[in-house]
Amino acid sequence: MNTEDGIESMLLDGADGFLSTAHSPSRARRVRRGEPSDSADVWRGMAECGWLAMTLPESMGGSDLDVGSAAALAMRLGGALLPEPFAECAIAPATLARLAQGAAPAQALADGLVSGSVRPALAWQSAAGEIEAPWHATLSADGRGWRLNGGFEGVDADATHWIVTGIADGEPLIAVVPAQADVQRRLQRCADGTSSASIQFANTAIGETAVLMRGDAARDAITAALGDARLVLSAQLAGIAEGALAMTVSYLQQRVQFGQPISSFQAIRHRVVDLNMQKRLACASWGHARKVRMVEGALTTASISAVSAAKARCAEAALLITRAAIQLHGAIGYTEEADIGLFLDAALKQASRLGNAPAHRRRFAALTLSDALAPGATA
Repeated sequence: MNTEDGIESMLLDGADGFLSTAHSPSRARRVRRGEPSDSADVWRGMAECGWLAMTLPESMGGSDLDVGSAAALAMRLGGALLPEPFAECAIAPATLARLAQGAAPAQALADGLVSGSVRPALAWQSAAGEIEAPWHATLSADGRGWRLNGGFEGVDADATHWIVTGIADGEPLIAVVPAQADVQRRLQRCADGTSSASIQFANTAIGETAVLMRGDAARDAITAALGDARLVLSAQLAGIAEGALAMTVSYLQQRVQFGQPISSFQAIRHRVVDLNMQKRLACASWGHARKVRMVEGALTTASISAVSAAKARCAEAALLITRAAIQLHGAIGYTEEADIGLFLDAALKQASRLGNAPAHRRRFAALTLSDALAPGATA
């Protein structure tokens, strides 16, 4: 075992220990019902485990692990049905903080992730379903800072801070602002019981010290942050698929019909093999994206297209497997008490986050075609 594998093994062992005490299917059910779930305490516990800041450099208080290790952890979190937005509110902000290293807001963001005192959420979409940042909001100088106008969709409803994107003086700008009570919000409940928010800024004051970065660096940073979050979210979806399949296989081995476990029936066995193949393809897809990301970096066509392929494959696999898992459970699978339904709820939410499967397939096709037609491309 090499050093990297050893670190990842310890990371996953630690995850198993944390999840066994801080989370359970009954907690996921409470979240689905909209009941109190101690999410802030769990978030701080994740920080204490070092997860929220794991991809930050040591100089910023992090562990300096690569995003591939975060993806491996996310797969375990997905299998456990942890609802906290690890990819979107930890990995993406950490990528931005790392790329803006040296700026005061970047270190404040990093410090908050290390301690678990902040839960920052990207505010970048103007409409549901977008996969490229539209940079639609506007920031106007007012002598003391900026005035922000514009609305954002799909923002984590429990965020303590918003990382907003907009155009100021004709160039992209990213700023970190506290979640403010005077900003208009509309909550939308997700399938797993968590909520996302539509937020609307109307001439909202933002101080100059809130600016994280500007210009082309800001545009590239958002692309990198979304790419890292999508890779991690892909692995989380694969984890949801794996957890649902494991629970289903266990049930099939226990359920007896005609004097024998239904797992012995050939038709059932063939169905499970097909589902296992889809799970393995999903794992291979995000694993491939991880390798390309580590070799190519976050901004190359190869890396972006590999991540889109992984997000599409893992989202479709999670939805396919969780739906089939409920059916294989029979009538009990459709009841409120059956844990297997929690996996479908999680898959329904995460499959649509940061772009659904059809959107990423279109993006993958466009990038692949563009690359093939580029000057100097070989057949």
